[in-house]
This record gives sequence, structure tokens and C-alpha cells, in this order.
Amino acid sequence: MRNLCVGRESEQERLSKIFKEAVSGEFQVCFVVGKAGSDKSTLLNSFSELIHKEYPDTLIAVGECDSKIGVSDPYLPFKEILAMLIGDTDAELARGRISKHAARNLGNVVTTSIETILEIGPELVGSLIPAGALIAKGIQVFTEKSEVLKKLDLGLTIQLHWK
Repeated sequence: MRNLCVGRESEQERLSKIFKEAVSGEFQVCFVVGKAGSDKSTLLNSFSELIHKEYPDTLIAVGECDSKIGVSDPYLPFKEILAMLIGDTDAELARGRISKHAARNLGNVVTTSIETILEIGPELVGSLIPAGALIAKGIQVFTEKSEVLKKLDLGLTIQLHWK
């Protein structure tokens, strides 16, 4: 991805200032708003690229509203961000909204994200996070991180007993 953001130096500087404050512990939320076609996505993609160069382990999750569908879902940005945090990054990669690097970084925190959601925000499951997606990703992460797949590859038999 190339930095295609031209003429937005003041916005880039503002985003950089907010990011550096967050890195120093002053957490905050920043909304980028503007009319359709005003290059908000280009600005954010360019900024993400710059951040990944300086801070390669940074997690970047993106959510956006969609006014093209009439009355949009006001929670859509949060649903998209939570989906990415549980490892659902394929659609965002295909749309070019996140880089492969960002998807890989998000994939590294799936287990922690799922545990955190279930511990401090279980009411989000079913309302902002589809329960099926969370369960499927949880099972996938469990099997990948456990020895189950390795044992299956070795030809060993595993018996599961359900009560």
C-alpha cells in the first residue's frame, strides 16, 4: 500500500498527535467525519501505513457507517471493530480497508479478545457480536492452539466423550 494522501498534512499531524497521546496512556476515541468522497478512507489508510512503519505491532481495527443504505445501523462501526478483534478480517482485507499486516496483528490477539469479551462484555454477544461467529472462532482458535490438530496429523486416535 502506498501513501496516496495528498494535501491532508494537518489531519495527518492531528491523528499522529492523538496516537502518540494514546501510546503514552492518554486513551481516547477519534472520529473521522466528512462528506462522501472526501477521502476519509484514504487518510486513514495512509495514517495506518505510517503507524505500522513506526509501531509494527500496533492493532488497527476499522469501522464505518454506511449512509448509502438509507437509515444505517448506528452500531455498525462497533460491530465491525469487534468482528475484527475476534479474527473476522477477510471482508476488510478484500475491501482494502485494512492491510495484511493489520490483519495478522489482529489475528494475534483473537484469544485475548474472545476471553475479554466473555469476561467483561458477555452481553455484547448476540447484540453486537454474532454468537455463531464468536463460537466458531473460539473453536478454531482452541483447536489451533491445542495439541489436537498435531495429534491428528500424527495419526493418533483421539476419543471425545460427551456427557
